[in-house]
Amino acid sequence: MSILLGAALAAAMASGQDYAQQRVAPRGGYTQSCSEAYVNRGRLYADCRDTRGRMRGTSIELNRCGGEEINNDNGLLVCGRFRGDYEDSQPGRPGGGWGPGNGGPGNGGPDWGAGAGRAPQGSYRQSCTDASVRGGRLFARCEGGGRDRRASSLDYSRCGRFDIANENGLLVCGPVRGQWEGEGGWGGGNGGGWGRSSITVYDDANFRGASREFTSEDRNLGRTPFNDRISSMRVEGRWEVCTDAEFRGRCRIVEGDVRFLNGGFNDNISSLRPVRGGRY
Repeated sequence: MSILLGAALAAAMASGQDYAQQRVAPRGGYTQSCSEAYVNRGRLYADCRDTRGRMRGTSIELNRCGGEEINNDNGLLVCGRFRGDYEDSQPGRPGGGWGPGNGGPGNGGPDWGAGAGRAPQGSYRQSCTDASVRGGRLFARCEGGGRDRRASSLDYSRCGRFDIANENGLLVCGPVRGQWEGEGGWGGGNGGGWGRSSITVYDDANFRGASREFTSEDRNLGRTPFNDRISSMRVEGRWEVCTDAEFRGRCRIVEGDVRFLNGGFNDNISSLRPVRGGRY
């Protein structure tokens, strides 16, 4: 019995190690109604169709599944009694899922999101104009108390199911308040953005783990905890990221949110800088 038990424990440990290193999505019933599946750091991510036919971003920790089959339960990844998590903050909203066109990170699709998309629904539309989405933020001009329109923006990924509204010219949703924007750069052909440029990097996919915002260049991330550790990012404006310090090695221009870096850039960025008007 002790030999059999030891073998079982060894197999379980080996399975856990496989999950931790696994990159290819495992088999399961979920593949019949889910797409763009990939694995990052022991977690399975996919877009899954719910009972209303909408695709929802969802994930599940593979180690919790053991030998249980992974299935899709109304747009949510599940296995046995264990239920995963929804990754999109508002089901079916423009810009949800894994990026424009559902290309899918890690599966040959456009892993570098364009960052622009249709503005989400909300009561703000009744008193706001020029609404656009860029870099994970909603931008619009909204009527204030004096009927004059003011430019503001809102990180609408934090809104969840709250209505996006206009509060005296400021975009808000539930307890989340937006920020006022200067008029410089409005109407420049980029769908909004008012010239603001920033990049927030995360050491895990899907904007998880430790994070840091940069508003100016960093020539050597070796002086920070994020050197060769970035797996996802939220971007406002256009930024160049490079695999070596001093903007050397392989470089790429990034626009919009990137849920998972691939193409050799995951955990492999050592310098970054904003791109303005085609110049650094």
